[in-house]
Amino acid sequence: MKIVVPFAAGATPDIVARLIADRLHNTLDRTFIVENKPGASGNTGSDAVAKAALDGSTIGMSIGGPLAINTLLFGKLLYDPRKDLTLITLLVTQPSVLAVNAGLGVDTTHAWIDLIRRNPGKYAFGSIGAGSLSHLVMEASRSKAARTGARALPLISASDDGADPQ
Repeated sequence: MKIVVPFAAGATPDIVARLIADRLHNTLDRTFIVENKPGASGNTGSDAVAKAALDGSTIGMSIGGPLAINTLLFGKLLYDPRKDLTLITLLVTQPSVLAVNAGLGVDTTHAWIDLIRRNPGKYAFGSIGAGSLSHLVMEASRSKAARTGARALPLISASDDGADPQ
């Protein structure tokens, strides 16, 4: 049996897949191999599950990106999550946390947005990748700040003016 994970080894879906593989092995007395197929924001591995032989030997372990978000971000996917995949169960939930340097003196989302609104282009953010939930949340925050004239927060490690981002 194979569990396809559309992300690299060590990513959250990979860790969950390995825990599930161990549990399935102990419960069913069958070998479950985790196969990582990263690429294209999870689309490569998801497509492999969608096109797997219909013999029940392949299952997928994924997150919302390749199953929902990517249908909005990509013009055309090689698979249709609604037609080509059957979602069986929700295994885990993973909270997302917005964290900033304590020296910034902000302790609420409103205070943070006010800070970036007052300092357009000064601050940068990091995420796990373009189109990821962490990236989209930051873009939504950037958009909220931009409504008042702030420039976009770059998805790089330096600000537009060359100063170190905080």
